[in-house]
Amino acid sequence: MFEPNLGLLAVGLCAISLGACGGAVAKGDGATDGATDAPTGLDAPIGPDGRITVDGPPVFDGGQAGSFITGDVDGVTVRVETELMAGTAGLAAGQIWVNGGPLSGAAWNVWFINSVGTSACPPGWIALFDPPGGGGTLRSDAGGTCAVTVTRAAAALGDVVEGTFTATLKTEPPSDPRTAAVTNGAFHVTRNFQ
Repeated sequence: MFEPNLGLLAVGLCAISLGACGGAVAKGDGATDGATDAPTGLDAPIGPDGRITVDGPPVFDGGQAGSFITGDVDGVTVRVETELMAGTAGLAAGQIWVNGGPLSGAAWNVWFINSVGTSACPPGWIALFDPPGGGGTLRSDAGGTCAVTVTRAAAALGDVVEGTFTATLKTEPPSDPRTAAVTNGAFHVTRNFQ
C-alpha cells in the first residue's frame, strides 16, 4: 500500500541530494546567480534550511523554528515539530501537502486545497503513522472523514501554510480494525518543496 509520508520523504530527500530545492550558489556580494567568486572562496551551496554547506550537498534536517503539525487522537495530543515539509509535488493543481515526524515515531500527513477556506475529504485527506494506542496507520481515505480549514495558503516556496483540521481516521486491512477521532488539529509549516 502506498504510504505517502515515506514516499514524499524519499522524493524530498532525492530532490535535495540533486540540488533541486534551492541549491543556489552563494556569492560574497549576495548574488545567487551561479557565478563563481573563486578569489574570495565565498562560493558554497546553500541548503534549503539556509545554511551554507562548503564540503557537500545541501543540508536538510527538517527543522523549522515555530513550525508544527498537531492533533488530539482520542484525547492524546500528537504534536510533531521535526522533519516538517510542505509542497505541491505529486498533487493536482491547487493542492498542497504538509507532513512531518521521524521515520520511527508518530508522523502526520495532511493533503488539502491550497487556498483559504474549508475542504472536506476528498480531495483533502489525513494520515497518522505510528498512532498512540497502536493499530497501524490511521487514514481518512480508509473509510474515515476529515475537514481541513486553511487560514493561510502557501502560493510560493518560503510561504507559510497554516490552518486546522478534524477527522475520523480508520485503519486499513489487514491491520486490526480501529477508528480514532482527531480533534484540535492544527498546522503551521513553511513550504520548502515545489
